[in-house]
Amino acid sequence: MENPKFNLLNEGLKAIQKGSLNLLVVKGEAGTGKSRTILNYLRGNKVNFNYFSSYTTPLSFYRILFENQDKEVLVFDDIEGISDLKIIAMLKSLCWSPEGIDREICYFSTSEKMGDFGLPPRFTTKARIILIFNTDLRGFGAVINRGLCIDFNFNFQEKINIFIEMQEQAGIDKDVLNWVKSNCNESTENLSLRSLVILSNLKRDGFDFEMFAKEILKGDDEIRVLIELVAKSQSLTVSQQVEEWIKKTGRSRASFFRLKKRLNL
Repeated sequence: MENPKFNLLNEGLKAIQKGSLNLLVVKGEAGTGKSRTILNYLRGNKVNFNYFSSYTTPLSFYRILFENQDKEVLVFDDIEGISDLKIIAMLKSLCWSPEGIDREICYFSTSEKMGDFGLPPRFTTKARIILIFNTDLRGFGAVINRGLCIDFNFNFQEKINIFIEMQEQAGIDKDVLNWVKSNCNESTENLSLRSLVILSNLKRDGFDFEMFAKEILKGDDEIRVLIELVAKSQSLTVSQQVEEWIKKTGRSRASFFRLKKRLNL
């Protein structure tokens, strides 16, 4: 895909495969093709990997690491519980060795489950790690600086380009895609590959997809107001835009500029 972020992700995956990187972090809103792109690359290049999602405890995470020592790459996709301080400590050791040799992971516990699972208190590994996040990365600063972190958030037009590129691969119906192009904009919430796939499945099964689309792809009123105000920049000064913003939304001047910056308007 001809997009700088997808190109960077592809190069990052090559670096992970080669061992030049121990850690690749990909963060962005759900349904932008992060997981699909990563898994397609790993499978297509015959990388020896394992994929995990859902939930983990620190002991389960340690067990996963121990039982997958033979893997080249471990992918953790939006794992609930991964922000536990014990897991973050393991990730720090897992993704960096100060001596540049095999990385050592430790888990010192009196739990009987350690023995039940046959887990040693420490072991070394060469596995590289890919972390996929749909939420913010607070608390992961010490982990992120051990590798490459890619921000996988896109504006409306970039999303449309992604949908077009992935239309056939993801099974997106052309009528669904055309409806999104005509009826959605930067203010649309939940605009993702997943939403378009769901709507395409509904259309193929004979449902009125537009009825569902109007509910699934609702607009954010604050973003809509901001877009409308910025579009009037020829007739309204920035101060007048802010004044109208406060009047229409009840929000502050600071919120106007924060949202404007986030949307790159």
